[in-house]
Amino acid sequence: MGETVWSTAFFRALRPKSRLTVSEWADKYRHVAPGTSPEPGPWRTSRVPYLREPMDVIGDADTETVVMQCSSQIGKSELQLNVMGYFADQEPSPQLMIYPTVEAAEAFSKERIDPTFKYSPWFETQAA
Repeated sequence: MGETVWSTAFFRALRPKSRLTVSEWADKYRHVAPGTSPEPGPWRTSRVPYLREPMDVIGDADTETVVMQCSSQIGKSELQLNVMGYFADQEPSPQLMIYPTVEAAEAFSKERIDPTFKYSPWFETQAA
């Protein structure tokens, strides 16, 4: 019995993940933390359809550079959090986020990244 459970888990772990776009990944796994948005709960790309294309282009292996010219407060930080989660799950690799000051980086980490990890079930299962 124990060998069957072990071998089933072993072979399940070897199975390739289904490939998702960044927006599909976010819709499936990302939760917006309370206190970080007026609409906490499951992420819905349909609420910000203009972010679908930049998210999906960033996740495309053929893309080298993405440049966005846009106004403030339209979801760019949420886009960053979705991309961060996508790459952590779909293509694990080192990630670097650069901010103008150490204080700004620490604030983003504490106010946005930490709550995202706490309230998105996918991150919780990966940290276990």
